[in-house]
Amino acid sequence: MNVWIFNHYAESPDGSATRTFELCRALVRKGHETTVFASSFSHYRLREEHIDSLLRLSRTEVRDDVRFIWLRGYPYASNDWRRIVNMMGYGVLALARALTTLPRPDVVIGCSVHPCAALAGLTLARLTAAPFVVEVPDLWPQVLIDFGRMTPGSVQARALRMAETVLFTAAERVIMLWRNTQDYVSGRGLDVGKIVWIPHVIDPARYENLPEYVDHGPPFTALYLGSFVQSMALDVILDAARILAGNRRDDVRIVLIGHGSDRDRLVARARSLGLRNVEIRDPIPKSRAPEAMAAADCLICSFKNSPVYQYGLSMSKLCDYLMSGRPIVTSGESTYDPVLEAHAGISVKGEDPEALAAALASMADLRFDTRCAMGRRGIAWAREHHDVNALADRLENVLLASLDGHGAPS
Repeated sequence: MNVWIFNHYAESPDGSATRTFELCRALVRKGHETTVFASSFSHYRLREEHIDSLLRLSRTEVRDDVRFIWLRGYPYASNDWRRIVNMMGYGVLALARALTTLPRPDVVIGCSVHPCAALAGLTLARLTAAPFVVEVPDLWPQVLIDFGRMTPGSVQARALRMAETVLFTAAERVIMLWRNTQDYVSGRGLDVGKIVWIPHVIDPARYENLPEYVDHGPPFTALYLGSFVQSMALDVILDAARILAGNRRDDVRIVLIGHGSDRDRLVARARSLGLRNVEIRDPIPKSRAPEAMAAADCLICSFKNSPVYQYGLSMSKLCDYLMSGRPIVTSGESTYDPVLEAHAGISVKGEDPEALAAALASMADLRFDTRCAMGRRGIAWAREHHDVNALADRLENVLLASLDGHGAPS
């Protein structure tokens, strides 16, 4: 197959959002061809990264036989009108560039965050008579509504609902990164039979040289590695650090590595609180994530309480955490809690600094062999549920089924 993917936020292996690249590389190994239409302006680092000349609107690059077509993006620094222009510009430019790209696709995947990307993919699929598959990393607008960023009856919410209905109805299959979305889809009056769960992926080969988990001795280092955004409830981690300091647990320190819209505020807050047991480091590419995790004694995942987590959990960091062989402390509640299900660490309720501080202290006090066993169970769970090769097999079957069923009634 010749597979085209419209994913505004896809990144090359040098970046952090590498799911699309890793799945494409696995498909290429199976003999397929893949093309990814992505933005050259990084949403994660808020800068232009792939097109040097101001006179160029696109650039083609091949990485491990995966073809990227980078599209110039309008710059922005926050969620204001500039980001809306960035999204709409991507949709228009992606469709225009795709119409001049050869060879034509056999199947098209549109990534629904944001809807302009998926709608561009749907339009291109209709123009080329190729079957269309929609991938849903985030349940827009439900996520935005549940986090209070949008009211249910607003013009924006209604427009996103309409786009969601169009995409779900037109698609041959709906790839969900969230595990338990049947009620969500049926509640929208849409076809549950189209849903396929393909969560975030890990490539076991990236961890072949990861050092074994060792007891580093005091201080006990708990690491957060990921985005500095509101939904991750990183203030809870800072509050837990303050509680640990107040309880004289100087043997526990917290390291946070990442980037995002909340980073500057969190750095300032940690400084104002005088948290000597917290270190905030600069972001690193995903290729260096194993190296960072190797120096940790445990890993932290924290997220806000929200109704949207009744549909599961979609976080790439948890896949890396599980594959690292380190125990994990999770603060948050979801119907899909891999740490709890795998017995790979300690899971406590969300937005409770006292509970998180107690969990980190308990983890530090556990016997080393107990923590090792948690790490091994995490690796086993990651291999069973998130291995990129197995999930590429699932994706291949979805795309082949879409080709076989194209033209038949949904």
